[in-house]
Amino acid sequence: MRGAAIATVVERTCKMSVTSTRPLPGGNYKETFLARTEEGARLVVQFGPGQMATEAAIIGTIASQTTVPTPRVIGSGEFQDRTYLITEYVPGTDLAEALGSLSTVAREQVARSLGRYLAILHRTFTFEGHGDISQDGSVLVVEEPNPWPAAFRRLVDQGLEELPDAFDDIKRDVAVTLDYDALPRTVPGRLHPWDYRPGNIRYHNGEITGVLDWGSLQAADREFSLTKAEYCFVDWFDVEAGREPFYAGYTAAFPLTEGFTERRPVYRLLAIVRSCVDRHGAVTRPNYPLADVETAVTFHRSAMADVLDGSLQPVASNATHGE
Repeated sequence: MRGAAIATVVERTCKMSVTSTRPLPGGNYKETFLARTEEGARLVVQFGPGQMATEAAIIGTIASQTTVPTPRVIGSGEFQDRTYLITEYVPGTDLAEALGSLSTVAREQVARSLGRYLAILHRTFTFEGHGDISQDGSVLVVEEPNPWPAAFRRLVDQGLEELPDAFDDIKRDVAVTLDYDALPRTVPGRLHPWDYRPGNIRYHNGEITGVLDWGSLQAADREFSLTKAEYCFVDWFDVEAGREPFYAGYTAAFPLTEGFTERRPVYRLLAIVRSCVDRHGAVTRPNYPLADVETAVTFHRSAMADVLDGSLQPVASNATHGE
């Protein structure tokens, strides 16, 4: 069924004839396929329940306004009961898979690049409020903007509600710590790519060749976005040598503001809460190959405990204040 659908949307959108297809791994709510055509093209075709045209427009906006590598969008549309998006295939392997074979130097280079690209996104796109982002013409907009304390509270409440039973015994301590009243009240919203993690990043010949999956964007305090990306990269994949380069790459492009060191533990705890469960309620499994569920629960609980008991290791000051 999907083979026929892929052939139809590729012919309709690209005027090309599909010769073969195969599913690509990853993704919680989109079906993703690699299609080869008679004309020699390699295309990525995605089907999803949301507005793929919005994601296509967002990718185009990011590509036109930043140097962050993104896949080239070919087209989008509707087919039967779903929407679809077609992009060029980005060469390489998932960074999640590649990390284990990289040298320490290569890991540090990757970390610095990931930090720099995130800083570019934060620096380029600024919003007056915080919340989910959509596209209005050629402009990214916040759908229902809120002040940061209200948006933070919403993130906290949603995260606590979604925590599975395995976290019940520490849930109260987590909630108390996240009942935080020292948040900056006038901080601007910055583009927060919710799924900015190695599984959505392509790596080839020593370079990051593409940042994928722009379907879940928010406007948030950049410090939260930064600590969430740090957790999903450095901690999930045990790349401790990359922590300081990640921050150094970020701050070289966009220095952090005073007080970040004091706010980092709270933002990190929220990042763990919002990263430890996927949209289907399943515990997320770090590392590659994926850890089993029991190991994953222990991993996330340990990360929470480090914040709760005050043993979170600081990042070197030269890494958090630029070079």
